[in-house]
Amino acid sequence: MSVQESKTDQTCAYVWASASESAAYLLRSDGTVDRTTGKGIVNQRMVPPTGTEYVAVDAGYHCAYLVRSDGAVDRTTSGGKITSTLTPPAGTKYTAASSGESVSYLLRDDGKVDRVTGKGTVTKTIDPPERCMYVAVSAGEEQSYLVRSDGIINRTVHKGDIQKSISSPSGSPYVGVSSQVVMYVSHGQYGGHFEGNDANYLLRADGGADRTKTKGEISEELMCDAGLDIKYVQASGGISASYLVRSDGK
Repeated sequence: MSVQESKTDQTCAYVWASASESAAYLLRSDGTVDRTTGKGIVNQRMVPPTGTEYVAVDAGYHCAYLVRSDGAVDRTTSGGKITSTLTPPAGTKYTAASSGESVSYLLRDDGKVDRVTGKGTVTKTIDPPERCMYVAVSAGEEQSYLVRSDGIINRTVHKGDIQKSISSPSGSPYVGVSSQVVMYVSHGQYGGHFEGNDANYLLRADGGADRTKTKGEISEELMCDAGLDIKYVQASGGISASYLVRSDGK
């Protein structure tokens, strides 16, 4: 049964969306999250604890993370039920989450990143370089990216160890990175395998985006229409297509 529209729905807007293979999570301006599992029908409304709001959401193949205004993160693995809550160290808050195939990353307001594995256990804290903070994270099937406040992106492929630090060939600092996708490809009676997107897009301060496909090497530099003050502001990497959102709304 779909959730019936209430009076508050008429003044409420969706502000973010994140989809996995089994469900999509729609963040609302009132701090709740609508969950849909098919045909765009909202079949569940997820309400945070009293006194808090959901401020970010990220859905992965195995689980989804809902970031709360009090700095904690609710984790759901089945049917939209909260199975656990991750609490950051005292004096800090989680501000963003990115859910990968087997590993997820939670961004803290002190600039550090917590690496989450298994059933929602923090197994490692990744410290940024001195006089620097991590400001964004993107977890994937084979690689993950951590954006630094100095405009460099760190790439990790194993146990949260930094395998490569990427600077833009253009000289423009990086300010963001595309979200990634993971899907399960069935081989029938022979099992199956997980597959992630091949290409990722690293967003630059000058409005361009660098495309990386192999081992973090930049293969292409993208810019919006020449002569126009238009920037790429968001990107999402997919299996067969990727999308870059422009500051002019296209």
